[in-house]
Amino acid sequence: MTHTTNTNGPVSSRPVQKESPMTEQHDADRLASLHRQIAELTGKPLAEIEAMGTGDMWDQLARTSLETFALGLASRHEAGQTYTLMNEGPAEQAKRGLENLNRVYAHRKLFPVLDPTVMINLWGFGGVQVHFVTFGPDDKATHRYVLMSELAEALAVHPAHADKWLHMEQEQALRAQREHDEEAGTLGWDYVLDVIDLGLDMIVDDPEAKPDRDGRRRSHASDALIEADRLLSFMTISPWNREFLDNSSALWGHAFRHAFGDKLAESPVFDSDGNAIPGKSAADFLGDTEGLTEEEAARRAIRGPGLPDDQD
Repeated sequence: MTHTTNTNGPVSSRPVQKESPMTEQHDADRLASLHRQIAELTGKPLAEIEAMGTGDMWDQLARTSLETFALGLASRHEAGQTYTLMNEGPAEQAKRGLENLNRVYAHRKLFPVLDPTVMINLWGFGGVQVHFVTFGPDDKATHRYVLMSELAEALAVHPAHADKWLHMEQEQALRAQREHDEEAGTLGWDYVLDVIDLGLDMIVDDPEAKPDRDGRRRSHASDALIEADRLLSFMTISPWNREFLDNSSALWGHAFRHAFGDKLAESPVFDSDGNAIPGKSAADFLGDTEGLTEEEAARRAIRGPGLPDDQD
Protein backbone atom coordinates (compact mmCIF):
# COMPACT_ATOMS: atom_id res chain seq x y z
CA MET A 1 0.00 0.00 0.00
CA THR A 2 1.65 3.20 -1.16
CA HIS A 3 0.46 6.71 -0.40
CA THR A 4 1.72 9.79 -2.24
CA THR A 5 1.64 13.10 -0.41
CA ASN A 6 2.43 16.59 -1.58
CA THR A 7 5.13 18.00 0.69
CA ASN A 8 4.52 21.56 -0.43
CA GLY A 9 0.85 21.83 0.47
CA PRO A 10 -2.01 22.10 -2.01
CA VAL A 11 -1.06 23.16 -5.51
CA SER A 12 -3.19 23.86 -8.55
CA SER A 13 -3.40 21.23 -11.27
CA ARG A 14 -5.24 23.53 -13.65
CA PRO A 15 -3.55 24.75 -16.87
CA VAL A 16 -1.95 28.17 -16.67
CA GLN A 17 -4.17 30.89 -18.06
CA LYS A 18 -3.58 34.59 -18.54
CA GLU A 19 -5.18 36.41 -15.62
CA SER A 20 -6.97 39.74 -15.82
CA PRO A 21 -5.55 42.68 -13.79
CA MET A 22 -8.54 42.40 -11.43
CA THR A 23 -7.89 38.69 -10.83
CA GLU A 24 -4.17 39.30 -10.31
CA GLN A 25 -4.95 41.97 -7.71
CA HIS A 26 -7.39 39.65 -5.95
CA ASP A 27 -4.75 36.89 -5.81
CA ALA A 28 -2.18 39.35 -4.51
CA ASP A 29 -4.56 40.50 -1.79
CA ARG A 30 -5.26 36.91 -0.76
CA LEU A 31 -1.54 36.11 -0.64
CA ALA A 32 -0.86 39.21 1.45
CA SER A 33 -3.65 38.20 3.83
CA LEU A 34 -2.20 34.69 4.09
CA HIS A 35 1.23 36.14 4.83
CA ARG A 36 -0.21 38.22 7.67
CA GLN A 37 -2.11 35.23 9.12
CA ILE A 38 0.97 33.01 9.10
CA ALA A 39 3.09 35.76 10.63
CA GLU A 40 0.51 36.17 13.39
CA LEU A 41 0.28 32.42 14.01
CA THR A 42 4.04 31.85 14.06
CA GLY A 43 5.14 35.08 15.72
CA LYS A 44 7.66 35.64 12.93
CA PRO A 45 8.24 39.04 11.27
CA LEU A 46 6.00 39.64 8.26
CA ALA A 47 9.04 40.30 6.06
CA GLU A 48 10.43 36.84 6.91
CA ILE A 49 7.16 35.17 5.90
CA GLU A 50 6.97 37.18 2.65
CA ALA A 51 10.49 36.03 1.76
CA MET A 52 9.56 32.35 2.09
CA GLY A 53 8.87 30.14 -0.87
CA THR A 54 5.48 28.46 -1.17
CA GLY A 55 6.73 25.14 0.19
CA ASP A 56 8.46 26.70 3.20
CA MET A 57 5.39 28.81 3.94
CA TRP A 58 3.05 25.83 3.93
CA ASP A 59 5.53 23.86 6.03
CA GLN A 60 5.68 26.66 8.59
CA LEU A 61 1.89 26.89 8.75
CA ALA A 62 1.52 23.12 9.17
CA ARG A 63 4.13 22.85 11.90
CA THR A 64 2.67 25.80 13.80
CA SER A 65 -0.79 24.26 13.53
CA LEU A 66 0.50 20.98 14.97
CA GLU A 67 1.97 22.85 17.92
CA THR A 68 -1.23 24.83 18.48
CA PHE A 69 -3.32 21.66 18.22
CA ALA A 70 -1.21 19.73 20.73
CA LEU A 71 -1.26 22.52 23.31
CA GLY A 72 -4.98 23.18 22.83
CA LEU A 73 -5.82 19.50 23.18
CA ALA A 74 -3.85 19.03 26.40
CA SER A 75 -5.41 22.18 27.86
CA ARG A 76 -8.89 21.03 26.81
CA HIS A 77 -8.46 17.67 28.55
CA GLU A 78 -7.11 19.37 31.69
CA ALA A 79 -10.18 21.59 31.91
CA GLY A 80 -12.69 18.91 30.84
CA GLN A 81 -14.82 16.65 33.01
CA THR A 82 -14.13 13.32 31.29
CA TYR A 83 -10.33 13.09 31.44
CA THR A 84 -7.79 13.80 34.18
CA LEU A 85 -4.18 14.51 33.24
CA MET A 86 -1.69 12.31 35.11
CA ASN A 87 1.88 12.94 36.26
CA GLU A 88 2.42 16.05 34.12
CA GLY A 89 0.61 19.28 33.34
CA PRO A 90 -0.70 20.39 29.94
CA ALA A 91 2.60 21.98 28.84
CA GLU A 92 4.60 18.75 29.18
CA GLN A 93 1.79 16.62 27.80
CA ALA A 94 1.46 18.94 24.80
CA LYS A 95 5.22 18.73 24.24
CA ARG A 96 5.03 14.94 24.08
CA GLY A 97 2.02 15.07 21.80
CA LEU A 98 3.84 17.47 19.47
CA GLU A 99 6.87 15.16 19.37
CA ASN A 100 4.60 12.33 18.21
CA LEU A 101 2.97 14.54 15.57
CA ASN A 102 6.33 15.78 14.27
CA ARG A 103 7.54 12.19 14.02
CA VAL A 104 4.58 11.42 11.79
CA TYR A 105 4.96 14.70 9.86
CA ALA A 106 8.39 13.57 8.71
CA HIS A 107 6.67 10.77 6.76
CA ARG A 108 3.17 12.07 6.06
CA LYS A 109 2.61 15.82 5.76
CA LEU A 110 -0.40 16.82 7.87
CA PHE A 111 -2.14 20.06 6.96
CA PRO A 112 -4.74 21.67 9.25
CA VAL A 113 -8.42 21.92 8.38
CA LEU A 114 -9.22 25.38 9.65
CA ASP A 115 -12.97 25.13 8.99
CA PRO A 116 -14.60 23.38 12.01
CA THR A 117 -17.68 22.54 9.95
CA VAL A 118 -15.77 19.99 7.83
CA MET A 119 -17.22 16.75 9.18
CA ILE A 120 -17.44 13.02 8.42
CA ASN A 121 -20.90 11.47 8.66
CA LEU A 122 -20.74 8.37 10.88
CA TRP A 123 -23.34 6.42 8.95
CA GLY A 124 -26.18 8.42 10.47
CA PHE A 125 -25.07 7.84 14.07
CA GLY A 126 -23.44 11.24 14.42
CA GLY A 127 -20.60 13.24 12.92
CA VAL A 128 -16.98 13.98 13.73
CA GLN A 129 -14.76 16.92 12.80
CA VAL A 130 -11.81 16.53 10.42
CA HIS A 131 -8.71 18.15 11.95
CA PHE A 132 -5.95 17.30 9.46
CA VAL A 133 -5.62 16.12 5.87
CA THR A 134 -2.84 15.12 3.52
CA PHE A 135 -2.76 16.07 -0.15
CA GLY A 136 -2.03 14.01 -3.23
CA PRO A 137 -0.58 15.25 -6.51
CA ASP A 138 -4.10 15.99 -7.82
CA ASP A 139 -4.67 18.47 -4.95
CA LYS A 140 -7.26 16.17 -3.35
CA ALA A 141 -7.26 15.11 0.28
CA THR A 142 -5.87 11.56 0.42
CA HIS A 143 -6.05 11.08 4.19
CA ARG A 144 -8.45 12.64 6.68
CA TYR A 145 -7.78 12.57 10.40
CA VAL A 146 -10.31 12.87 13.22
CA LEU A 147 -9.71 12.98 16.97
CA MET A 148 -10.36 9.76 18.87
CA SER A 149 -11.89 11.45 21.93
CA GLU A 150 -14.39 13.28 19.71
CA LEU A 151 -15.11 10.09 17.77
CA ALA A 152 -15.71 8.19 21.01
CA GLU A 153 -18.07 10.89 22.25
CA ALA A 154 -20.03 10.88 18.99
CA LEU A 155 -20.49 7.08 19.07
CA ALA A 156 -20.96 6.76 22.86
CA VAL A 157 -17.79 4.69 23.27
CA HIS A 158 -16.27 4.77 26.76
CA PRO A 159 -12.78 6.34 26.71
CA ALA A 160 -11.26 3.24 28.33
CA HIS A 161 -12.67 1.06 25.55
CA ALA A 162 -11.38 3.53 22.97
CA ASP A 163 -7.91 3.31 24.53
CA LYS A 164 -7.95 -0.50 24.33
CA TRP A 165 -9.03 -0.25 20.68
CA LEU A 166 -6.15 2.16 20.03
CA HIS A 167 -3.53 -0.26 21.33
CA MET A 168 -5.11 -3.17 19.45
CA GLU A 169 -5.04 -1.17 16.21
CA GLN A 170 -1.39 -0.24 16.76
CA GLU A 171 -0.39 -3.86 17.32
CA GLN A 172 -2.25 -5.03 14.21
CA ALA A 173 -0.75 -2.22 12.13
CA LEU A 174 2.77 -3.10 13.26
CA ARG A 175 2.26 -6.75 12.31
CA ALA A 176 0.79 -5.81 8.92
CA GLN A 177 3.62 -3.33 8.31
CA ARG A 178 6.24 -5.91 9.20
CA GLU A 179 4.73 -8.48 6.82
CA HIS A 180 4.57 -5.88 4.06
CA ASP A 181 8.16 -4.77 4.68
CA GLU A 182 9.47 -8.34 4.57
CA GLU A 183 7.78 -8.86 1.19
CA ALA A 184 8.97 -5.50 -0.17
CA GLY A 185 12.46 -5.75 1.28
CA THR A 186 12.31 -2.18 2.59
CA LEU A 187 11.07 -0.45 5.72
CA GLY A 188 7.85 1.53 5.26
CA TRP A 189 5.40 3.63 7.23
CA ASP A 190 2.11 3.22 5.35
CA TYR A 191 0.21 1.00 7.78
CA VAL A 192 1.40 2.57 11.03
CA LEU A 193 0.33 6.13 10.20
CA ASP A 194 -3.44 5.54 10.19
CA VAL A 195 -3.61 5.64 14.00
CA ILE A 196 -1.42 8.32 15.61
CA ASP A 197 -1.17 7.97 19.39
CA LEU A 198 -0.60 11.44 20.84
CA GLY A 199 0.92 9.95 23.99
CA LEU A 200 -1.23 11.84 26.48
CA ASP A 201 -1.12 10.36 29.99
CA MET A 202 -4.66 10.50 31.41
CA ILE A 203 -7.17 8.54 33.47
CA VAL A 204 -10.96 8.30 33.26
CA ASP A 205 -13.64 7.00 35.61
CA ASP A 206 -14.44 3.43 34.59
CA PRO A 207 -17.10 1.39 36.42
CA GLU A 208 -15.67 -1.78 34.86
CA ALA A 209 -12.18 -1.25 36.32
CA LYS A 210 -10.95 -2.79 39.57
CA PRO A 211 -11.06 -0.36 42.51
CA ASP A 212 -7.76 1.22 43.55
CA ARG A 213 -6.66 1.59 47.17
CA ASP A 214 -8.93 4.63 47.51
CA GLY A 215 -11.89 2.67 46.17
CA ARG A 216 -12.05 4.62 42.90
CA ARG A 217 -12.53 2.75 39.64
CA ARG A 218 -10.38 4.33 36.96
CA SER A 219 -8.62 3.34 33.74
CA HIS A 220 -5.82 4.79 31.68
CA ALA A 221 -6.71 6.78 28.57
CA SER A 222 -4.87 8.57 25.80
CA ASP A 223 -5.96 10.41 22.69
CA ALA A 224 -5.10 9.91 19.05
CA LEU A 225 -5.66 11.03 15.50
CA ILE A 226 -7.61 8.42 13.56
CA GLU A 227 -7.51 8.23 9.76
CA ALA A 228 -10.94 7.99 8.15
CA ASP A 229 -10.26 4.48 6.81
CA ARG A 230 -10.19 3.19 10.41
CA LEU A 231 -13.63 4.55 11.38
CA LEU A 232 -15.32 1.30 10.37
CA SER A 233 -13.09 -0.58 12.80
CA PHE A 234 -13.91 1.88 15.57
CA MET A 235 -17.64 1.47 14.93
CA THR A 236 -17.32 -2.20 15.91
CA ILE A 237 -16.70 -1.21 19.56
CA SER A 238 -19.60 1.24 19.60
CA PRO A 239 -22.91 0.48 21.36
CA TRP A 240 -24.43 1.14 17.93
CA ASN A 241 -22.51 -1.73 16.33
CA ARG A 242 -25.49 -4.10 16.06
CA GLU A 243 -27.72 -1.41 14.52
CA PHE A 244 -24.96 -0.45 12.10
CA LEU A 245 -24.45 -4.06 11.00
CA ASP A 246 -28.19 -4.50 10.49
CA ASN A 247 -28.36 -1.28 8.48
CA SER A 248 -25.41 -2.13 6.25
CA SER A 249 -25.89 -5.88 5.76
CA ALA A 250 -27.64 -5.54 2.40
CA LEU A 251 -24.97 -3.14 1.12
CA TRP A 252 -22.27 -5.62 2.16
CA GLY A 253 -24.18 -8.23 0.18
CA HIS A 254 -23.96 -6.07 -2.94
CA ALA A 255 -20.27 -5.49 -2.28
CA PHE A 256 -19.55 -9.21 -2.03
CA ARG A 257 -21.53 -9.86 -5.22
CA HIS A 258 -19.49 -7.22 -7.05
CA ALA A 259 -16.22 -8.61 -5.71
CA PHE A 260 -16.81 -12.34 -6.18
CA GLY A 261 -19.66 -12.60 -8.69
CA ASP A 262 -20.70 -16.16 -9.54
CA LYS A 263 -18.07 -17.60 -7.19
CA LEU A 264 -20.42 -16.99 -4.25
CA ALA A 265 -23.14 -19.14 -5.79
CA GLU A 266 -20.60 -21.85 -6.58
CA SER A 267 -19.17 -21.96 -3.03
CA PRO A 268 -20.86 -24.51 -0.75
CA VAL A 269 -21.71 -23.89 2.89
CA PHE A 270 -20.92 -26.55 5.49
CA ASP A 271 -22.61 -27.48 8.75
CA SER A 272 -20.84 -28.10 12.07
CA ASP A 273 -20.09 -31.70 11.01
CA GLY A 274 -18.35 -30.57 7.84
CA ASN A 275 -21.15 -31.64 5.50
CA ALA A 276 -22.29 -29.41 2.65
CA ILE A 277 -25.77 -27.99 3.25
CA PRO A 278 -28.00 -28.89 0.28
CA GLY A 279 -29.41 -25.92 -1.62
CA LYS A 280 -27.22 -23.41 0.23
CA SER A 281 -24.22 -21.45 -0.98
CA ALA A 282 -22.09 -18.52 0.15
CA ALA A 283 -24.41 -16.25 -1.83
CA ASP A 284 -27.20 -16.99 0.69
CA PHE A 285 -25.06 -15.52 3.47
CA LEU A 286 -22.32 -13.21 2.19
CA GLY A 287 -24.25 -12.11 -0.90
CA ASP A 288 -27.67 -11.61 0.68
CA THR A 289 -29.02 -8.25 -0.50
CA GLU A 290 -32.40 -8.72 1.25
CA GLY A 291 -34.19 -7.86 -1.98
CA LEU A 292 -32.94 -4.26 -1.93
CA THR A 293 -31.40 -2.50 -4.90
CA GLU A 294 -27.90 -1.13 -4.41
CA GLU A 295 -29.29 2.41 -4.10
CA GLU A 296 -31.86 1.31 -1.50
CA ALA A 297 -29.18 -0.60 0.42
CA ALA A 298 -26.87 2.45 0.40
CA ARG A 299 -29.64 4.67 1.81
CA ARG A 300 -30.38 2.18 4.57
CA ALA A 301 -26.68 1.86 5.45
CA ILE A 302 -26.51 5.50 6.55
CA ARG A 303 -29.93 5.85 8.16
CA GLY A 304 -28.56 5.81 11.71
CA PRO A 305 -30.51 4.30 14.64
CA GLY A 306 -32.72 1.43 13.54
CA LEU A 307 -36.22 2.11 12.26
CA PRO A 308 -39.06 -0.26 11.45
CA ASP A 309 -38.54 -1.95 8.09
CA ASP A 310 -41.52 -0.16 6.58
CA GLN A 311 -39.74 3.19 7.17
CA ASP A 312 -36.54 2.30 5.25
